[in-house]
Amino acid sequence: MSARRIPTLLAVAVVAAVGVAALVDGLRPGEPEPVREETAEPDPDVARQAAALREAGAIGLLVVSRPDCRVDLLALPDLTGRAFELCAALGASGRMVSLDGRLPSPADNIHVASCTDEAEGVVLERGATILSFPGCAPAWRPDGLLTVVAEGEVWGFRPADSSTVRLLPGRKLRGLFDPSLPPGDRRSLEVREVVWSSETHLIAILRREVEPRYLVAAMSSREVLWSHCCFEDLRRLRLSPGGTFVDVESEDGALVYDSTGAPFPLEGGRPPEAVAWSPADRFLAVARAGSVTILEPGRSGLAAIARLPIDAADLRWVLSDRDVLFPEGTN
Repeated sequence: MSARRIPTLLAVAVVAAVGVAALVDGLRPGEPEPVREETAEPDPDVARQAAALREAGAIGLLVVSRPDCRVDLLALPDLTGRAFELCAALGASGRMVSLDGRLPSPADNIHVASCTDEAEGVVLERGATILSFPGCAPAWRPDGLLTVVAEGEVWGFRPADSSTVRLLPGRKLRGLFDPSLPPGDRRSLEVREVVWSSETHLIAILRREVEPRYLVAAMSSREVLWSHCCFEDLRRLRLSPGGTFVDVESEDGALVYDSTGAPFPLEGGRPPEAVAWSPADRFLAVARAGSVTILEPGRSGLAAIARLPIDAADLRWVLSDRDVLFPEGTN
């Protein structure tokens, strides 16, 4: 995989001479060094967008996965960046994001989990040590417990001693939804994905046999806190960096819920292609129809700070490139 500079934001993204030097100087050992290119003429619109982001206090690194097998790292507020030729889904865990779908542990950023095929199971890496076990849909609990979904149930695996525990058996899951779901729905209910908002609370994508099959629910070991039903498809469940919101991809686009389960109001009618919250959950990036809009929620609604002409299939927002896990062999 190779890295290259992003020519301009209005054509693709943004590069400025000062930003190029800053990003190269800030590279860590083992990270890809971008290819230097000649500096493009400053774009007045880019300068205006950057000034608006700077005034609002929007900082960090916007990670943009494009439909054309490319990932952009866009520094805010200056709108400078790098581009990588890469065909992979972004992996998000806590405040970390990977460019190849892997999930680093938020407890130590050393253990990394991945699952590319349910038949092959979950792979857990720590340096040269590699473990694998049945299941898929890996997720990290805040205390460092790795959880996986196997045959519709949630299992926990602790890397320190290789112990396993069944956290959410099918019978217990079905009991949590009694009597809120009909008996037939409860019997077929199974977990597909989870994220952990705390050591005792999770948010899950669930599936039943009756169509539309999918629902999303927040649960503890004793009760269902909230749920929304029903959808033709749900996938890519993610918790915001601050833990205040959860987003999930439906058949119509991205849906966002707050900690109480209330739908977060996203203006514009149809759900967006993707969303990403800033590291402190203060700002929201929304991808729609060839553009990414940076919004700031307030008492009077969503205030648009900047609109960037970027075609995004997925988005994540981290504090800096130290929160990005690069694929091995990146050059």
